[in-house]
Order: sequence, then C-alpha cells, then structure tokens
Amino acid sequence: DNAAEACAEMENKTIWLQMRYAAPYLHIETGNPSPKTPERKKRRIPALERGLGFASLQHLAKKYDGEFSTEQKDGTFYAALTLRGEVG
Repeated sequence: DNAAEACAEMENKTIWLQMRYAAPYLHIETGNPSPKTPERKKRRIPALERGLGFASLQHLAKKYDGEFSTEQKDGTFYAALTLRGEVG
C-alpha cells in the first residue's frame, strides 16, 4: 500500500520486486519511487501506530534467522527481507 501511495504522487510509477533463493536463504527486495521529503500520514486506525508492516517484517526476520532493512536513496525507497529456511 505504501509503495502504491508513493507512486500516485510521482512521475515514475514503477514498483519492482526481486526474489532469489540461495540455500538456505530467501532474499526479497522491493523498490519504489519516493519523494525526497515524505509527508507524515494520518493513522488509518486511530488506536494503532503507523508502520506496523515494518514491525511485522522485523518479527519475521528475527523468527527465521534473517534480517530486514530499509533505505531511501536518490529518490527511491528500498526494502530488503532475508529469511532462512529449507524448501521442501
């Protein structure tokens, strides 16, 4: 949702997703254009803080011996999640 909202305000409306598996890690990266100064958004549910998605991804990373990181650089917002687990 955040990526789609960011794209609505930008000329470049590209959202990308890349996944790769190198045993035993699954690595997921996303990117989307982002304004240099993001605006503060109102809470969708007044009783909850914004950013619960990030907290959920950090919890998954911890649970599956991985990591979650974000970065905003050169007008693009990047997020990366790495999880450890065997397939099959």
